[in-house]
Amino acid sequence: SPLSLSVPTSFLPPSSFFFFFFFFFPPPLLSLPRCGRKASMLVAGIAFLVGAAMTSCAGLLNNKATSTTSTLGSAALVTLVLGRVSLGVGVGFANQAVPLFLNEMSPAHLRGAFNIMFQLATTIGIILAQLVNVSGRFFFGKK
Repeated sequence: SPLSLSVPTSFLPPSSFFFFFFFFFPPPLLSLPRCGRKASMLVAGIAFLVGAAMTSCAGLLNNKATSTTSTLGSAALVTLVLGRVSLGVGVGFANQAVPLFLNEMSPAHLRGAFNIMFQLATTIGIILAQLVNVSGRFFFGKK
């Protein structure tokens, strides 16, 4: 496998998820009233772009550093984890600000439809990302 984890380190991602959830959950809630929805959505977009760039750079670092082994190098692992944290911050900010912004900007008789379309677009994005991941492994991965 491309990432070798021992039993103690395999529990690290789920436990860190709960830590970062409680650590990063209050900032979007506190920033919305002070900065506004548009500024929060801008922060979400920037955090998401930074996270996407970092996770893609982790793959490049791994290819350069550990071309002979199948484990993930330490610099690539740190970059990957920090990129995933940044992606989580971006998604968290966006999921806090966008529904509120949609409720404020949409006509009263269409508010529910706009919020459902936001959730549908999010779900379709998750499905498409998973399909790209599976097809990439099928066409370009080891068989």
